[in-house]
Amino acid sequence: MTPSLEAAAADVKADERARALEHLLGVWRAAPHPDVADRIVSLGATLPCDVDKKRWLEVAAKRRSADLSGLLAIGLDAPSATLRERVDQLATWPADPRIDRFLAHAYANPPYTSTGARPFWTGVVALAAKVQDVDALEAMKACRTQWSTTVPWQEFLRGHVDRVVKQAKVPGARALTPAQTAALAAIDAQLAAAGQKPRAVRSAEELERAIFEAPHDESLRRVLMDTLLEQNHPRGALLALHTAAAGRELTAAEKKAEKALLQQHRAVLLGELEPVLKPDVSFAMGFVSRAALKQGSSNALKLAISKSVGLPAWATVQHLEGPGDDEVIAHPVMRSLVSSAASSAELRVLAAMPSLTDVELTLRGFADTFAASLQRLPARPFPALKRLRLMMDSLDHASAFCARVKLPRLERLVVEGELLRGWMHSDEGVRRELKATAKAFVKHLLAVRADETVLRVLYANDPRDVAADIVIRDRKATVVVAKSTRESPPRAVQTWDQIGEREVGQALEALVALGVPVTLSTHPKRPCDAAVFEALEARL
Repeated sequence: MTPSLEAAAADVKADERARALEHLLGVWRAAPHPDVADRIVSLGATLPCDVDKKRWLEVAAKRRSADLSGLLAIGLDAPSATLRERVDQLATWPADPRIDRFLAHAYANPPYTSTGARPFWTGVVALAAKVQDVDALEAMKACRTQWSTTVPWQEFLRGHVDRVVKQAKVPGARALTPAQTAALAAIDAQLAAAGQKPRAVRSAEELERAIFEAPHDESLRRVLMDTLLEQNHPRGALLALHTAAAGRELTAAEKKAEKALLQQHRAVLLGELEPVLKPDVSFAMGFVSRAALKQGSSNALKLAISKSVGLPAWATVQHLEGPGDDEVIAHPVMRSLVSSAASSAELRVLAAMPSLTDVELTLRGFADTFAASLQRLPARPFPALKRLRLMMDSLDHASAFCARVKLPRLERLVVEGELLRGWMHSDEGVRRELKATAKAFVKHLLAVRADETVLRVLYANDPRDVAADIVIRDRKATVVVAKSTRESPPRAVQTWDQIGEREVGQALEALVALGVPVTLSTHPKRPCDAAVFEALEARL
C-alpha cells in the first residue's frame, strides 16, 4: 500500500479513520509538511484510546498510531521518574508530528524544573533532537526567547533548545500538488460534516487537567461542577456553593456550609497538596486559592515539598506563603499566582515573575550578598506589582532597595521595622551614623512612587507591637503614635516609652527635614503618655 493523501481522504469518507491516519503518517514521514502534520493531529484526536495513567506504558509499548493522541493527552501527568520511562518508550516509536509537538509542549509548560527531574529532561532533549515537524521546532525556539538567563531552570532549558536546534534536521517542506491540497480540504470537510471534531473533554479527571491548564476559564469549572454533582463528589458541592455566590461575599449560612465541606473533605479537595499545606487554606470556585506551606525541619516534610513541585494542582493557587517555597514558586505551573509572602525564593526570581501584584519581603543577608542580589535583578523588576510590604532586618538593606530598585508605581507601599536598631549598645559616633542612616532611608522611601506609603515603626522589630503608623499621601504625613503592648520591667535601663519616643522622634525629624507636613495624634486604644506626646510635638 503506497501512502497517499487521496487514499486518506477516501478512508475518512468511509469512516476508516485509523487507516486514514496511517496514510497521512506515511506521507508525512516521506515529506514532513506542516499541513499534513496538522491533519495527523486533528484526525488522531478523534480516535478513541482506552488508557489511564496506570496502563500508559503497557498501551504505549504496542505502538499503535491510533492510540498515540490519547497517550500524549495524559503523557505529562506523572512523577518525573515515570515521565522518563514514558519518554524512553516514545523514543522507540517511528517519527510522528504528534510526538514532536508533545515535546514542544513540554518545553512550553515544563512539568518539573527541579534538579531531581534532570533525568527526565535528558530523555526529552535526546528525543527532541529528532524533531522533524517545523512547527514544533519553531515553538521550542519561541520558548527560548522568553526564558531568562537569571532563572536557573530557564537557563538550563535554554541550553537544551540550543542543542535541539543544532542537531535537529528538519527538511524543507515540499510544495503540495493541487490534488494533495484538494485531498486535505476533503478530509477537513468530511470530518466537519460527520461532526468528527477532537474528542471532547468529558471525564472529571480530564476536566480537572483542562482547568489546571486554563485556571482562569470559569466555564470549565461549571462543566466540572455538573459532572461532580452527578457523582456526589464534595468538590461538586463546593463549586455549586461558590458559583451561587459569584460576584458577592458568601452569606453567613454559606460560610458555615463551606467550612463544613473543607473540614470534612480537606484531603480530597487538596489532593496531592494536602501533606504540605497548613490547615488554614482558602478556596475559590472549587479549588485552593490561598495557602501557606507547612514549616519544619524534618526531612520528610522537605521531601514532600520537593515532590510537590510542579504538581498540576498548584495551578489555581493565587497566594502562597513560604518559606520553603523556592522551587515551588518558580515553577511555570503557578499560572494563577499573583501574591507571595515570606518566600525563600531569591529576590531575582520573584522580581522576574510577570504576574505578581502583591509581595511581602523580608530584606536580610550579609551586606555584600544583598548588594549582589540587587545587581542581579532584571531591568524591569516586578512589572505587575501594585502592593509591596517590606520587613526590615537592616535599615541599610531597605534604603538600598528603595534607592536602586526601579519599581512600577505602586498603590501601596508598607515598610516595617526599627529605625535606630542597636542604639543602646552604640557610642556617640555610631549613634550619629544611625541617625544619618535613618534620615537617608526616609528620603529614599519617599522617592518610591506610591499612592500611599506607610512607615510602620516597631518596638523591638516586633510586627505585633507598633510604635507609630506613619501614612504619607500627596507628600503629607499622618502619624499615629501608640504605647507598647508590653510593660517595662522595674529599673529598666530604658523604658518602652523612651524607645518609642526615640524611634518615632527620629522619623518625625526626617520628615520635617524633607519638608513634609505632619499631623500628629495618639492611638485611641493605646494612647502614649502625655509627656511622650509633648516631646514628639516639640520636634515638629
